Amino acid sequence: MQITISTLMVLSLLLLPGAVGAQSQTQAMQFDFPIDQTQYDQCTNEFVHVTGQGHGVMHFFFDSSGGFHVTDIITTMGPLSGVGIPSGNLYKANETVINTSNLKSPQFEFTFVMSEVLISQGPAPNLVSHTTTHFTVTPSGIPTANVLNMKTECSG
Repeated sequence: MQITISTLMVLSLLLLPGAVGAQSQTQAMQFDFPIDQTQYDQCTNEFVHVTGQGHGVMHFFFDSSGGFHVTDIITTMGPLSGVGIPSGNLYKANETVINTSNLKSPQFEFTFVMSEVLISQGPAPNLVSHTTTHFTVTPSGIPTANVLNMKTECSG
């Protein structure tokens, strides 16, 4: 999903010039995309290749004071299919990523939340992880918040 998040940020920047005249009016776009990635499962100490479909929704607007606000929501469309490497264990996976950015140069606020579930279809344990990142910069350009919370559980 890292590539997808980067792609969304690039799309946000590309859409800026066309959205400048749309102050205080929320713009939105939706898109579907293939997912084909390999991720590390720390519960089984192996890599899992997952495939399926993702769905993205992006909301953005400029406020009356020149601020720009973006919220990206990425979800899997149904469970993804996965195969453990080298075990061959089968998995189902779901992932949700929410990015929220509020920008008014030099002030900046960014929040990233990712929830991921990798469900073993055999005897291997399930992976459940949740990550939250938040970063804030004041109008004078001083960072005031830098939060990273990560929680991972192996169950089943």
